[in-house]
Amino acid sequence: VGIEPDDQQWYPLPNGVSDQAEAVKGMKKSRKELLQLLKFLQKDFGFESQQVALVGFSAGAGMALQCAMLNDESFAAVVSHSGAILQPRKTPPARFDTPIMLMHNKQDDCFDWTERFRPMRRMLVRRGYDVHLRVKNLPIERHALTYQDVALAGIFLAPLLGYVDWKHSSE
Repeated sequence: VGIEPDDQQWYPLPNGVSDQAEAVKGMKKSRKELLQLLKFLQKDFGFESQQVALVGFSAGAGMALQCAMLNDESFAAVVSHSGAILQPRKTPPARFDTPIMLMHNKQDDCFDWTERFRPMRRMLVRRGYDVHLRVKNLPIERHALTYQDVALAGIFLAPLLGYVDWKHSSE
């Protein structure tokens, strides 16, 4: 199920780590709404949260991370494509063993590698999250989601969602 914010953005874009108060406020509001929607969808489709993977790109990736960190139950996995946690120092300790794949380009011109990615990754590891990395260094695809990114995310997610290798399955 693809979920998109009503007004085409999850939160106002931050203007850097020193000017993001409105973005943080918007993210908190959107996170609460998104978690309520996820609970509704889980009930409607008959899924447990452990059968759900959260995947997002850019601000959507930040929302996926926030939802996984602050939900009352674990998810199957999280994939963050070119996203960031806006306040990494406020990252709560891990309560679940949800695997998190961070996919990011060192040349990202939206969520900067040094300013956003490294502090987020460092804090997630420090707080006990199960972090997996896919780092690229491509000057052309600065802040982008590529076919290869989607394919690698699918390979990461398949076993976590209970899919077996169809080539070797007897089913």
